Amino acid sequence: MVRRWLLTLTCVLAACTSLVPYPVDRSDPRFAQCGGDRDALAAFPLDASDYRLHFPRMGLSPELEGGGQAFAVVFGPDYVPATVGFAQPPPAEDDTRYVCIYVGRPPGGDLNIYGPVDVSGLRP
Repeated sequence: MVRRWLLTLTCVLAACTSLVPYPVDRSDPRFAQCGGDRDALAAFPLDASDYRLHFPRMGLSPELEGGGQAFAVVFGPDYVPATVGFAQPPPAEDDTRYVCIYVGRPPGGDLNIYGPVDVSGLRP
């Protein structure tokens, strides 16, 4: 009886830990530079040239190939970047999200917004 209860408890705890699958580091100043908010799905440091390791389904981004300290923020499904010109950016759907990768350190870094990016293989 106790063994069955422990097995059940272990299964429940394992399921609960999978509810928060990605880290969100709100303390990094680059989080704010990207416009991160409480709805961010993931936020983590990376080397810019390693972006394909973290976002394996993201298109090529030559501006990140040079490497350097970077920070990525994966926005929630309701985020749509501000419009530039007259075109309205498409909404994120299914496994896609908008992603900000800030290269460098504030205030002299480079802000890059990508998307919608397929984040189904995300590896923070």
